[in-house]
Amino acid sequence: MKERVEEFIINNNLLNKNDTILIAVSGGPDSMSLLYVLANLQKKWGWKLFVFHINHLLRGEESDKDAQFVKEQCQEYDIPYSEKRLNIAAYKEKHKLGTQIAARQLRYEAFENEMKRVGANVIVTAHHGDDEAETVLMKLVRGTTPYTKLGILSKRPFADGTLVRPFLAETKAAILQFCADFGILYRTDSSNLSDAYSRNRMRDKVIPHLKKENPLFHTHIRRYDEWQEKDNQLLLAYAEDRLEKISLNKTKDSITISKELFQATPFPLQRRMIHLILNYLYGSDRLRDFSVYIEQIIPFLQDETGFAQMDLREGVKLLRSYDTYMFTRGPTVESVEYCLELSVPGTVRTPLGEMRADLYNGSTEYAGDEAFFLLGDLVFPLYIRNRRAGDKLYPKGLNGSKKVNRVFIDKKVDRQIRDEWPLLVDGNGTVLWIPHLMKSNVSQLKQTTGQLLRVTFSKKKL
Repeated sequence: MKERVEEFIINNNLLNKNDTILIAVSGGPDSMSLLYVLANLQKKWGWKLFVFHINHLLRGEESDKDAQFVKEQCQEYDIPYSEKRLNIAAYKEKHKLGTQIAARQLRYEAFENEMKRVGANVIVTAHHGDDEAETVLMKLVRGTTPYTKLGILSKRPFADGTLVRPFLAETKAAILQFCADFGILYRTDSSNLSDAYSRNRMRDKVIPHLKKENPLFHTHIRRYDEWQEKDNQLLLAYAEDRLEKISLNKTKDSITISKELFQATPFPLQRRMIHLILNYLYGSDRLRDFSVYIEQIIPFLQDETGFAQMDLREGVKLLRSYDTYMFTRGPTVESVEYCLELSVPGTVRTPLGEMRADLYNGSTEYAGDEAFFLLGDLVFPLYIRNRRAGDKLYPKGLNGSKKVNRVFIDKKVDRQIRDEWPLLVDGNGTVLWIPHLMKSNVSQLKQTTGQLLRVTFSKKKL
């Protein structure tokens, strides 16, 4: 087994020559085997080793005997030993945590402090293949995002160095056999026999049945998890790139994307883009599990009935419009009335762009939207305002009137910006022009004789 572990270290680039290593040793067969292997490789690799034991104070005299045992074994190996006593009971009561979570938080905090104290650049733990299989199964049963790694990382950044696990390719059975073959002494933790902990139930009741089906099932789980992680990393990278391409507007509180481009995106990337958007809006620095929301959002986005809103938790909303989808944690657009006088010449800035009025002399071309009016046909002053209830327009070339609200509907203007859209009205309140959408019968062609007023509108990018 020692040779397999060394090969695993080399193949996965876990440790380097002359590393200063802190070994987490509980006294059980896993960590005592780890101590034995690293101590036997120490001279070859030039490592500087330190042992660190955590006394959780949960098993009274038994916990103290574990600590004394590890200390004595370190004396045999001539490796420096240190111990940290953690009051798990008091910590979990103060922070309202379960025993396992409280113990893990305090344990890893102690690891970081001890690494700094001894100057270690690596901490090594004895997690093995059975531990990884248990972890994967527990996460699947409990429910977790499909976009994160299910198993245990063999190497990850920790504190100012790295945390590595050289035993992940080994089984518990192989470790116990290794202890028997080389006379490695160890202690047995009585809490590992308790059904009060879900990991113990998985270990004692589920894993044995899986091993009967296939003794190498942990190898297959590890391979699947590693391959799945690489696939997810690639797909998430594609999703991030695609999301950037289809985003129309992004602020700290909202992301608006193109409906057409989203629907043209392969479904696996659609789900991941939604995941990334939610992760961004909820302000998480890690990938959270939004699987339930994604399953609700996808059919909502596929619905073609027009504008609708979906409320998620913590104030996040999803607005479906004709051409866009907007995810926002801010307030949705509310009607705020505005009415501004348009001088001649003069300019008015609106929420959606700039409106300008000039006397037209036929010499200037304009690339944006424009409307022309005979001065003699207009009732001054002119105003730029948003819509009001009952607004009507007498469309150019048509008999009769048309409600402004119906124009918005027919032109498929997103509902959240209809209340911001500027209208040109005269002194009697008659709607003369809805920029980009419809002109009234008052507007004239440039060739008409008489003094013309030109009104232009430059729509800002939404």
